[in-house]
Amino acid sequence: MRRRATTVWLAAAVPALAGVSGAGEVVHLLQGTHPSDGFGAQVAGPGDLDGDGVPDVLVAWHLGASTKFSAHSGADASALYVWDVPYLPSGPVVDGAGDFDADGFADAVLREGPHVSVRSGKTGAPLLTDAAPAMSVARGGDLDQDGFDDVLIGGSGEVVARAGPVGAILRVFPGLGLPAETLGRSCDSAGDFDGDGWLDVVAGAPFAGSGPYQDGYAAVFSGLDASLRFVWLAPEKGFALDVAGIGDVNGDGRDDVAVNVDHGVNSVDTNRTYVYAGPAADPLFVLSDPIHRGIGRNSGAEIVAKRQELRFRIGVHALPQR
Repeated sequence: MRRRATTVWLAAAVPALAGVSGAGEVVHLLQGTHPSDGFGAQVAGPGDLDGDGVPDVLVAWHLGASTKFSAHSGADASALYVWDVPYLPSGPVVDGAGDFDADGFADAVLREGPHVSVRSGKTGAPLLTDAAPAMSVARGGDLDQDGFDDVLIGGSGEVVARAGPVGAILRVFPGLGLPAETLGRSCDSAGDFDGDGWLDVVAGAPFAGSGPYQDGYAAVFSGLDASLRFVWLAPEKGFALDVAGIGDVNGDGRDDVAVNVDHGVNSVDTNRTYVYAGPAADPLFVLSDPIHRGIGRNSGAEIVAKRQELRFRIGVHALPQR
C-alpha cells in the first residue's frame, strides 16, 4: 500500500480530558509535500504567535538534507514562519516557549541540531541560542514569577530552566544518579503540582536504571527551589518517553501530569498515557489505544491532554493512497 504525504489535522479541542475519545470538528488540514517528508513528526500548540487572538500551531519535519520547523496560523492555516536547519538524525523537537520576552506574543523553542533556540512569535527572529546538547525542550512558564516565561531544556541526566528574556540559568533539576541516567529525555511544566503557588517541572527518564529491563521513571521537581517532589517508577517498558502537564483534571486544586508509554511502532503492545493527580503513587486513570497504538507517540500526552487549553486537538496521520 502506497502512502500519501503525511498530514496534520487541526480540530476543535474537546472541552475536558474525559472526552478525548470523541471526534472534534476539523478546523484545518495541513499536508506535507512528499510521502517521506515526515510532516508532523512533532507538533505543538504555542499559543498566539501572531497576536490575532487565535492560537497557532508548530510543526516539525524532515525534507531532503534539512529539517524544517514551521509555524501556522490558527485562523487560516497559512505559514507564518518556516525555519530550516541541517538534517537532525535524532529528530526535530519543538514546543511553545510561552511569552519569553514579554512582548505580548507567544514564542517558540526549537532544538536545532547542536543547539536550542527560542524564536520570537512576533518576528521569527532568535531571542536565545543555547549551545548545550538537548534531548527535549518545553515551555516552563514563569518559574521565578518575574513576568517573563522561562524555557526548559532537557539533557542527558538533568533539565535546565533558562530564564526569559536573557537565557540565564535559573534552575537545574538533576536526575537520581541511576545507571544509564536519562532524565531530560522529556520535560514540561507541571503547573502548580504541589499547591505552593509556584510552577513545577515534570521530567522523564525512560530506561534509566540497571538490570535487563531498565524501565526508568518520571519525576516532578519544585519550580521554587528545584527540590524533588515525587517520583513514579515505570510500571512497564517505554515509560516516560514523553510527559506533559495537563492542568487540574480532577478538580482538587492541584495541577496534574500525564506520562506516556511508547512501545514503538513495530511493537504489538498497546501504548498508554498514565494520568497522575497530585502526589499519588497510583494513576488517576490510564488512556490506551489498542487499535492504532498511537496514543503514546508524537507527544501523545500533550496531544491528548494539553489541547484543552488551546483551540486545537492535533493528530498525525499517513493517509493511504487510493
